[in-house]
Amino acid sequence: MTEKTIEVVDVYYIDTQKAHNQFSHLLPMLSFQINPSHAEGLDKEGLYIKAAEVKVPKGKNLGQSLSYAYEMTQNLENSWTDNPGVVCKTTRSRSSDVGDVMVVNGKAYMVASMGFKEVEQFRALEKTPAKSIKDNCLSADSSLEYK
Repeated sequence: MTEKTIEVVDVYYIDTQKAHNQFSHLLPMLSFQINPSHAEGLDKEGLYIKAAEVKVPKGKNLGQSLSYAYEMTQNLENSWTDNPGVVCKTTRSRSSDVGDVMVVNGKAYMVASMGFKEVEQFRALEKTPAKSIKDNCLSADSSLEYK
């Protein structure tokens, strides 16, 4: 059996607002970051929103494709929203982190402290952005004006 070609990796972040409302005991007191030790199990709660679609260069296997998508959604020197082959789907363009989920050919993989762990059941939030995707994405050097 030949391995399926991996063309796109869908990247999902935990919707921290919804997680905070439903599972505040899992969030540190002054942070909206999910506690990594409790991330497992939230994949079944419908708390994830699509953050990005990452186009994967040809010839990469599953592990390489997941690692590539992870690297391409890191805010290092610049915002990952400026990376070629990456389509931003969120208003919160933070770096991918432990507990986030990547979906490849219909199978889900959670970012672990080292590598990725296959997720048996994955339920994402059905959420459509109010603005166009381009308007939703803020790059690292974007500023917000308050009126």
